Amino acid sequence: MTDIFSELVSDFAVVQPQAIELKESQIEQALQWSQVATSEEQQWQLYLQGLALQNFEQWLQTRDSALSVQRIRGSLPSDVPFLPAVMLEVDHFRLCLLINGSLSDTQVTVPQAVVDLPAFTAHIYALVEVQEELDQSVVTACMRHDQLAQQIATLKPQLDWSYTVPRNWFNSSPDDLLLWLRCLAPEAIPLASTIESSSRQVDLEPLLSQLKTSKHLWQVLNWEQAAAVLQNSEQTNWLQRALQSRDFVMQASEAMENLASSLNPINTALWLQQTVENWTRAWVLVPSLALRSKTSEMEQPEEISVLISELQHQGVEIPATAAGAYRDLSLGSAQLRLSIVVWSSEAEWTLLLLLGPQPKTELSNTVRLQICDADKMLTDLTLSPENQETCLYSMVSGALDEQFWATLILEPPDPQTIMKLAPFRFEPPQS
Repeated sequence: MTDIFSELVSDFAVVQPQAIELKESQIEQALQWSQVATSEEQQWQLYLQGLALQNFEQWLQTRDSALSVQRIRGSLPSDVPFLPAVMLEVDHFRLCLLINGSLSDTQVTVPQAVVDLPAFTAHIYALVEVQEELDQSVVTACMRHDQLAQQIATLKPQLDWSYTVPRNWFNSSPDDLLLWLRCLAPEAIPLASTIESSSRQVDLEPLLSQLKTSKHLWQVLNWEQAAAVLQNSEQTNWLQRALQSRDFVMQASEAMENLASSLNPINTALWLQQTVENWTRAWVLVPSLALRSKTSEMEQPEEISVLISELQHQGVEIPATAAGAYRDLSLGSAQLRLSIVVWSSEAEWTLLLLLGPQPKTELSNTVRLQICDADKMLTDLTLSPENQETCLYSMVSGALDEQFWATLILEPPDPQTIMKLAPFRFEPPQS
């Protein structure tokens, strides 16, 4: 009877009123940050950290817009990929975000680095639960450094450079975090550390072959070696680059494909009704042909109008109900605009994609647009600064239950210049 009750409570507690909704742009940014990973497990961890970072910043600003939030070393997942935590500075307080599984978890994993290393200790630790399947996250608990340090002194660190602490050590009211930020001075929470900062360097080259074949770094490096590497940004960056051999990059790319395919699809059928899902509000709706013919006030990006006219001239039948959306994207140094028009018939739907530079900008590097379905690559188009064409486009069609994936690549490709978008689908709302 107790087990059944616990399951019911767990299911009931999934949706929480203080949850912050994940935006499509935040999901895409987290995906991009996670591409520096060298394994699928690390990629998933960095992805969650990226979501937690952006949502915590949003949560903090909605609760108190007067608080000044700054990103520091350890904020971005790519800063210290081996640190399973997120560092922030808020009004001179150092904050550490710990990714928590769920409210039902009775224990919390705290990286040893954020307690023992001066470079990563924080005044305040916050638990953030990322519920990616619901496209939301929630700040669930908090704790001050002086409280954590006092209690954690009774524990021994694990071999994987972490402490396992009871969740009930943390204050279950996130509002106390805001209270501390508003009413305390940073000096009121001393940041005593058990290990002093050191400029010591570890000779990693003899260990590189073991590091590449081991699943976890802690299986090769002891804590003293790890502490020296984590506190030295040059060694951290060298180790990350060394691990990103061709094989590792290919594995990470495959992991990214799996991660992107698991994202909630964008329902483009809603665009025909001039509406978008809450999490896709980065898209600017484009009115249907029928609406544009009734009023001159409906704005339409020029490039879409030109393309539709050209396709109709070529004999492509585009119904008056066709509509779509566009959004501006930053990819490396490129400022891009991706525009989409969709329509359907009784048996299939059509996705028309148009990619080019944002208005009043120019391309300085070659950009590629790849589109695939669940089975194969459908198109792989290239637009270079030397081309006379200012944009590239692709049109694909499929059954009403089919989905399509788009990938943007800025040449030369690297983990920071590849963007995989959430899949596109066409599912009219039930009347």
